[in-house]
Amino acid sequence: MAYPMIKKSSDRGIDGFTSDGIPVQVKQSERVGRNVVDNFETALRRYYQDSDKKNLKGIIVAFSFTTGAYKEAKRAKLEDNIEIELLTVEELF
Repeated sequence: MAYPMIKKSSDRGIDGFTSDGIPVQVKQSERVGRNVVDNFETALRRYYQDSDKKNLKGIIVAFSFTTGAYKEAKRAKLEDNIEIELLTVEELF
């Protein structure tokens, strides 16, 4: 289960949160690319900057992702310890 952001303007790249408090970004498009993942990394850094959490985590939901998006999510995990799960709408349902 996830919850939308209450404040609609200036969400700073986060559209809502899971019931566990994990930031979620939702894209209503197909073939979401590397740049979206890269921008979400920045949003996660901003969101977690005042936190003592060592592992940053977030989820992007879209209809589909490019190979570049998957590569960027993998790079973020390996190099920056930022876990970004790329979840398709099909996988969600």
